Amino acid sequence: MFKSIFSKYMTAVSIIVVLSFLVLATVLTAVIGDYGKSDRQAEVEHISTLAAEIAIRGYPDGSGLPLNEFFASRPGIETAIESLCHEDDTTSVFVMDKEENILLATHDFLPTARAIVSDEAYWSRVTLILNGGELYRQTETVRALGESMHLVYVTPLKDGTGAYLGCIYTATSIESVEQITKATTQTVVMACLWVMLAVLIAVYFITERHVDPIRRMSRAAHGYAKGDFSERVEAVGGDEIAELSVALNYMAGELESLEQKRNRFISDVSHELRSPMTSMLGFVEAVADGSLPPEKQKYYLSLVAEEIKRLSRLVADLLDVSRLEMGERKMNFAKYDLADNAATVLISLEQRINDKKLDVSFEADEDKLFVSADADAMYRVLYNLIENAVKFSREGGKLSVTLTHTDAYVQLSVYNEGIGISKEDLPNIFDRFYKSDKSRGEDKKGVGLGLYFVKTIVNAHGGEIRAESREGIDSRFIMTLPLYAEKD
Repeated sequence: MFKSIFSKYMTAVSIIVVLSFLVLATVLTAVIGDYGKSDRQAEVEHISTLAAEIAIRGYPDGSGLPLNEFFASRPGIETAIESLCHEDDTTSVFVMDKEENILLATHDFLPTARAIVSDEAYWSRVTLILNGGELYRQTETVRALGESMHLVYVTPLKDGTGAYLGCIYTATSIESVEQITKATTQTVVMACLWVMLAVLIAVYFITERHVDPIRRMSRAAHGYAKGDFSERVEAVGGDEIAELSVALNYMAGELESLEQKRNRFISDVSHELRSPMTSMLGFVEAVADGSLPPEKQKYYLSLVAEEIKRLSRLVADLLDVSRLEMGERKMNFAKYDLADNAATVLISLEQRINDKKLDVSFEADEDKLFVSADADAMYRVLYNLIENAVKFSREGGKLSVTLTHTDAYVQLSVYNEGIGISKEDLPNIFDRFYKSDKSRGEDKKGVGLGLYFVKTIVNAHGGEIRAESREGIDSRFIMTLPLYAEKD
């Protein structure tokens, strides 16, 4: 039920909206109800007080004159009290003397007044309070007044000497207050429903805006898992989902590039394995079936041995790739003379340099330039860089190895004039299994692992390496390593 983002958003927002309106409805009904009751209470109290003043105005104190006789002598009292309730037909008043005779009642209230006084249980409770000299004030349901709630004020009438003469009973219905409260609640509920509808529409469009790219990313990711890297997700806006789209597209590009390299590597390795194995099979079969003269057999067996060595180197390279990627190649760092070993590598390639008639120069600003390095790994780096420079140099071209240093770093630069590297290939030359089309013609034995080893090993030594090239003119590889620091 709550698996989709829309349902989760909608549930969360709905709960917040409902709780908010519930609190609002509770507060509003309480405030409106209290205000309405307070207003009605003040009005009833005002009417009751005025009616009491009118009823005993001019009464002779201490005379003991019955209240009915006093009212009979003043015919305007009933009209005056009636006028108090003229604008409010929900408020009724009746006056009763101490013998519980009802002297007057407003709004044809006489039958109801008699019913109130006749309710012994109720009226005895009222008189008990009046006899104590207190004002009876309650919000209650009176049987004679119906089922609705009423505010009731019963004010005792006394003369100036404090003698009890009777009472004034004032009652007003608060049904209108309850109706207003109910109407307020209904209004809040309707507003809540409309807001819920608006929220539903808003959440739908908002979630669709966010979920649609997520769906497309999910669809693209499933395609990537199956090897189809063609689909890209459009990044709309600048929010986190757009950033995720950009990251996913970048990942797809990297995976596609890696897949292409993997396929190219498999193709190259297959070719590298198939060619020597085909040659060896032909030579061995020729020796086995006696089709080769005895004096030629030794020569062809030596060719088989060379092919086997080539396969061994290929397998060793593949194992080194695996160890580097798995982190199993441990470095044994020690003090290492980079200048001396670079010169040694250059000397070891003397025959190939002479074959190409290269103009070689070697420069170092110090005789000894020490770095902290694994001797075997760093020698391989130097050999790869300088051997590549020899391999891809044009005949009679320049080749230079230059070493300089600062207080913190040693820099090795290997320069050669030759085929160069294209702008398209330059960003990829340090990738594993990468071989440019031109290098394929010059390097028949390699499978594109040399420079990958170089970069990985240099990085493991805390250094950096980069390449600069002008296609068809020259190339320069620049390696920077931290200078060796003596331990205290």
